[in-house]
Amino acid sequence: MYKLTQTLPFMLYTITNHVTGAFSAELAEHRLTIAMYRVMAALLEQEDQSLGELSEMIFIEITTLSRLVGAMNRRGLVSRHRSEFRGPGGNLRGARVGHWGGRGRAEQSAIAERPGAAAAGFSTGGHRRVVAREDHAALAGVSS
Repeated sequence: MYKLTQTLPFMLYTITNHVTGAFSAELAEHRLTIAMYRVMAALLEQEDQSLGELSEMIFIEITTLSRLVGAMNRRGLVSRHRSEFRGPGGNLRGARVGHWGGRGRAEQSAIAERPGAAAAGFSTGGHRRVVAREDHAALAGVSS
């Protein structure tokens, strides 16, 4: 008999929701969203990116990213500046997102360097506890 709760897509969806929820709760302590974390982590990997480069790296649509970066800049989490690069005709070529702002540096040490923090309960056997809470016995035999 078919059971939705025993299908791989449903199991993956369940695990994803739990990990995302745990990580969102940790970020909320720092007044950050997952999208903000993605921006900050991307800048930790490669500073001084154009909005287009950043958009491609973290899969956030460029107009949404522009608003997000503007809000993060106002909060001092990142810096935003005009590019020094001049394109054809000598025009400046768009905004760049650079280093973390003063507050962003503090958040960096608290969040970005701990990518596994949200998955702390998912170490060996940890997934079984989450599944048990949701009564998805089908995942109980999944090995880590």
